[in-house]
Amino acid sequence: MKKIDHGNILSMILWLVALHSFIVGIGLIVMPPQLMEFLGFNSSGDRFFQSQGGVFHIVMTIAYSLAALRTSRFECLILFSIIVKFSATIFLFIYYFFAVQIWMVLLSGITDCLMGIVILWMYVLYSQKIKIH
Repeated sequence: MKKIDHGNILSMILWLVALHSFIVGIGLIVMPPQLMEFLGFNSSGDRFFQSQGGVFHIVMTIAYSLAALRTSRFECLILFSIIVKFSATIFLFIYYFFAVQIWMVLLSGITDCLMGIVILWMYVLYSQKIKIH
């Protein structure tokens, strides 16, 4: 029976998270106000915070990519990725339940939570393998 390489799976997951973050980042930067309104956000005409969020997601792409590129060398970035995903989850859920009920905020919170759980799960399996050998 072939052994599962959790390091490769973890790396693939981090690459997918990086791709997701990059697409979200570009989307936030170029998304027209009409689409933002369709997603439930009020359009103020000022795109600063929308663009800032886009740039943040693109910067996070770098962290996720470095973690994916060399999981053993950049283990701290894997832990950082887990912290980021669960921090985003908490923020988005608090915002949705206590500020404004925008369906896209709730969906983003659920998505970040799922990504965080999968990264954490694979990291635990990956780190157990490292400690055994």
